[in-house]
Amino acid sequence: MTWLEENQRLLASEVERVKAGQRSRDALARKAERGFNAGGVVFGYDNVAVYVERAGGEQVKSHTEYRINETEADVIRRVYRAYADGHGMRSVALAMNGDPRYAGISKRYFDGARPPSPRKGTGSWAPSSVRKILYNERYTGIVAFGKHRKTYRGGTKIRVKASAESIQRAERPDLRIVPDDLWREVKARLEAAKGIYLRDTKGKLHGRPDKARYLLTGLGSCGICGRSIMMIGGRAGTPGARRSTFYYGCAHQYSRGT
Repeated sequence: MTWLEENQRLLASEVERVKAGQRSRDALARKAERGFNAGGVVFGYDNVAVYVERAGGEQVKSHTEYRINETEADVIRRVYRAYADGHGMRSVALAMNGDPRYAGISKRYFDGARPPSPRKGTGSWAPSSVRKILYNERYTGIVAFGKHRKTYRGGTKIRVKASAESIQRAERPDLRIVPDDLWREVKARLEAAKGIYLRDTKGKLHGRPDKARYLLTGLGSCGICGRSIMMIGGRAGTPGARRSTFYYGCAHQYSRGT
């Protein structure tokens, strides 16, 4: 096989891979358009396979449906209520992990119990998990598809956020978990918190820095549990006389509790 023939073969294979990927995405988009599961697991729902019968009695999988998991749905509503009442994402996460410092929040919103955590991860709650729940519009009965897309940047395929106009949304009122009034209340607080953050950072939404600001971040580890350490602290004191206090501590204990 000549060099030209080999390159033609490789090009044809790449074109076919692209077409196969597009066909797969189109099939998922058609399912999402009807509010079906287009992939993945979402806390608050169970994935239920739906089968159809073909000629001859053969059972063939048609699609995957969402079904509300009542135990997890109850946790979601409690998280929303706690945040709407003014408690922060970290405080809610620590309360759900049974941290004794947040026993009051745990008792008021979670009956003093440790709610089941998302099926993936460490088995405990993180502030990022709480944030993901609070921002998930699926709990209002909206199934969105296409929030991210793949593109090439510098010769490397990466995953980026899609434009708001290109996101496909299907209404599924039967899948609503969070009441509309509670959703609006939480949404208003999230927007207010974002406004305060933008004001304090002069309109900048800071991403992950290229370099760690503190020497041992990402290098040192906790002497008790072995997880990473981070810089903890902040500004304390009365207005006009605040001072910064920082120290190294266990990142897992800080965000998830003891």
